[in-house]
Amino acid sequence: ADGAGARAAAAKREKHAAVYDLAVAALRDADPAYAESFTSLAVTERFRGSPHIDTENVAPFYGLALGDFSRGGRVAGER
Repeated sequence: ADGAGARAAAAKREKHAAVYDLAVAALRDADPAYAESFTSLAVTERFRGSPHIDTENVAPFYGLALGDFSRGGRVAGER
């Protein structure tokens, strides 16, 4: 926990604290129990993904898209 990666993650968390706190609040509203136990959070901008399977993900995954989607855009997922 004292390595360069941990320090970089802490600095990034501090720099983006307001966004992180809002994301956690949204997660807490959707699933309070999970909000107390999640281990990672990704925030992206103008994300473009491709169909794929994350074989290493073994826990639930939440996604939230914010913005003006009047000119298109969609999120697709499988259960």
